[in-house]
Amino acid sequence: MVRHTGDMTSRGRPSYIVVPAVPNMANRLATDVATVQLTVSVFLLALARRQGLSAAPLPAIATGFCSGMSQTAGPCGALTGAVMALGLVFGRHSGTDPAAPTYQAVKTLVQRFSEEFGATGCADLLGCHLGTPEGQKTFTEQKLHRRCLDYTGRAAELAAAIIDQAGAPHPLA
Repeated sequence: MVRHTGDMTSRGRPSYIVVPAVPNMANRLATDVATVQLTVSVFLLALARRQGLSAAPLPAIATGFCSGMSQTAGPCGALTGAVMALGLVFGRHSGTDPAAPTYQAVKTLVQRFSEEFGATGCADLLGCHLGTPEGQKTFTEQKLHRRCLDYTGRAAELAAAIIDQAGAPHPLA
């Protein structure tokens, strides 16, 4: 579930936070998002748990994708988490399964995210490079973690809509 925080983003849009419809996950989420670097894994954890998958390795797997692929000004970690989440639903289970459903879902997600926020890269979205001392200072002083939470909530909402539109079993239902 995606919940409005009552705040507005820097672009004048409602601010959202992911609240997975999994027992006790709302409390865990509040703890997890205190460190923005967990934005990728929070979404994945909720989806994996809802699907009955072992969630234990997901934070470790997702860690390198946070902060714009480990502070290299790469893709947004929230977007990357949503891509991984779509893989949980549409992804291949063997080498002979088609990749097309996953590719189409991801292309749709990336297009919608980019249309809404104007970019998909961490540095472009935040206006600073997290791999530099100046970028870290800007991130802290301007409290840019709030934007990351907005991006995470919206990426989750977009991914859920794509899952719904495809008629796939909704992992958070």
